[in-house]
Amino acid sequence: MLKLKEMFFHNMEELISFLQKEYGPTWYDRVFVNVMDRSAKVEDGKSMVKVRISDLDEASEDMSFEDLENLMKSETKSSEVNNEAYEKILEEYSEPRVVINVSSDGKKAYMTIFPGLEREMPSIDEILQAVENESVKYGIKEETIKEAVEKQITLKPILIAEGTEPTKSKDAQLKLLFPPSGVKIKEVTKNDKIDYASMYEIAYCNERETLAVKIPSEKGECGYDVFGKEIPSKEPKDINMKEFVGENVELSEDGNSIISCVAGQPWLSEDRKINVREIYVVNGNLDYGVGNIDFLGTVWIKGNVEENFKIKAGKDVIVDGIVGEAEIEASGSIIVKGGVFGRSKGKIVSHKNFKAKFLNEALVISYGDVSVDEYIMNSRVISKGNLVVNGKGWITGGSVKASGNVIANVIGSLSKVPTHVSAGVDFEFSRKLEEIEINLQMYMAKLGEISALINKMFITLKDSSDRSQKGKLLRFTSHLEERKKEVLEKIKKLTNELKVLKASLRIGENEKKSRIVVRQKCFDGTRITIVNETISIHTDIGPTVFSLDQVNWKINAFSYKTWDIGELNG
Repeated sequence: MLKLKEMFFHNMEELISFLQKEYGPTWYDRVFVNVMDRSAKVEDGKSMVKVRISDLDEASEDMSFEDLENLMKSETKSSEVNNEAYEKILEEYSEPRVVINVSSDGKKAYMTIFPGLEREMPSIDEILQAVENESVKYGIKEETIKEAVEKQITLKPILIAEGTEPTKSKDAQLKLLFPPSGVKIKEVTKNDKIDYASMYEIAYCNERETLAVKIPSEKGECGYDVFGKEIPSKEPKDINMKEFVGENVELSEDGNSIISCVAGQPWLSEDRKINVREIYVVNGNLDYGVGNIDFLGTVWIKGNVEENFKIKAGKDVIVDGIVGEAEIEASGSIIVKGGVFGRSKGKIVSHKNFKAKFLNEALVISYGDVSVDEYIMNSRVISKGNLVVNGKGWITGGSVKASGNVIANVIGSLSKVPTHVSAGVDFEFSRKLEEIEINLQMYMAKLGEISALINKMFITLKDSSDRSQKGKLLRFTSHLEERKKEVLEKIKKLTNELKVLKASLRIGENEKKSRIVVRQKCFDGTRITIVNETISIHTDIGPTVFSLDQVNWKINAFSYKTWDIGELNG
C-alpha cells in the first residue's frame, strides 16, 4: 500500500507531470490526489500548491456504505405480482373506463381514459355518452376526443369541453413591467439544488424605458360554462396614473404610461409610487436576505461582504466594510474601504481601477491601476496599470505583478518571507495564466473525488452477493466513468491551453520602460522581475529604483534618492 505523501508544487502543470511520471498515464486509478492549499508555502516568490497523495483504496475506505446508498436512493426497487392477484385485476378491469371531471367553477371538463386489460380503448360514442351523463353540453371538443382515441392517450386528464369567459370586463389596472421590490426571485423546481445566494436578481431599466402601463377598463359580454349556463360580466372602474409617479420617473404624454428619467433600478415604494434608483444600495452586510448581486449600474454595500457571495456590476462597486471570501467583478472601478481578507478563496476583478485599505490572502485582477492604503500580504495581484502601496507601504509574501510601475515603501520582511514583485508584465498573459491555474486545481479535485468513489464501488461490488445491488452499483459506476472521462478531457484541454499560452508570450515597448520603486527597504528573500528578467535579493538594501537596461538586457538598481519621481510617469 502506498504511503501517504504531502508534497508541494509550483503549479498544477507541474503536479500533473509528476503524477504521470510517478504513477503512469492512468495515475487517477492508482492514487487519490487532494489539493489542499494553493498558498500554503512560497518559494522564489511564488505560491506553492500543497498536495496530499494517498492510496486510492485507503481513500475509498473513508467513504461509508451509507454514502453509496444515498447516491442510489432514486433507484426503484422491483416487485412481483402473484398470479392470483393478477387474475382478480384482469376480471375487474377488463373493459375501459371513462371518467369525466368538471372544474369547480364549471368552466372546464376533463376526460381521463383508464384502459381495460382486455379491451384497451373505449369508442367515441361511449365517451360522448359519458359526457352527456355528466350534463356537459357546451364547448365540447369532439376533435380532441377523436384524437385521444386515435392516439390511445390514457391515464392523463384531457380537456374535452371548455366554457367561454366573459370578454375582458375588469377595472382599469396598473401593469408593472418590473418586480415591485426591484428584485426578481428565480424560479426553482423541487428537483433543483437551491443556491440561496443566487435566488435573487436585481431589476434594471434604461433611461426613457417604460416601467408601467395602464390597462383600460373594459365592459365585457356574458360567457358560458360547460353546462350551458351564462357567466355575467362586471362593471369596470378607472384609475388615476398620476398617483403612481415617484422619483426619477414621469407620466407619458397620453397619461397611460410611466417612463424612467434615468437608468437604474426600478422599485415600488410602500405608498405605491414607482421610483428608479441610480445606485443599488445594501444598507448593511451582504447576506442571504439579499443574495448574489447582478446589477448594470453601481453597487454600494454599506457593510461587509462575507461568505461566498458574488457581486457583478455594470459600473462601480463600493464596499464600506471588509470583503471576505467573495467574488466581485465590476465593469468600472472597485473600492473596498475596509480592506480584503480573501483567505485564498475570493476573487476580485476590476475592469478599471482598484483601491482598498489592505489586501490579505486576496486575488485581485485590475484592468487599470491598483492603489492600496496600507499593505499587501500573501496575495496575488495583477494590474494592467501602475500598482502603488501607500501608508505603511508593505508588500510581503505572494506575487504582485503590474504592466506599469510598482511603487512601495517596503518589499519583503525581516523573516525573509519569499516575495515576488514584477513590473512590465504582459497583463493578458498573466490574467489567463491565473485562470488556467485556478481551473486546473478545481478539476484535479473533482478527478480525485470521482476516482475514489469508483474505487469504493468496486470494493463494494467485490463484497456484495446481492445481484440487484450489484446491478445498481454497476450502472452508477458506468455513469462515474463517463464523468471521469469528461474531467480528464477538461484537464487535458487546460494543459494544452497552458502550453499554447506560454508559447504566445510577447513583450511590448511600454512594458520595457516599467520600474519598481522601493522607497525605504527591500529585504533579503525578495525576487524582482522586469519584463522577463529576474534577480534575487540576497541582502537587505535601502531605497532603490529597479529598471531594465534595454541595451544589455539586464536589471539595473539605482539609489532612489537620485531619481526624480516625476520621471516614473514618463
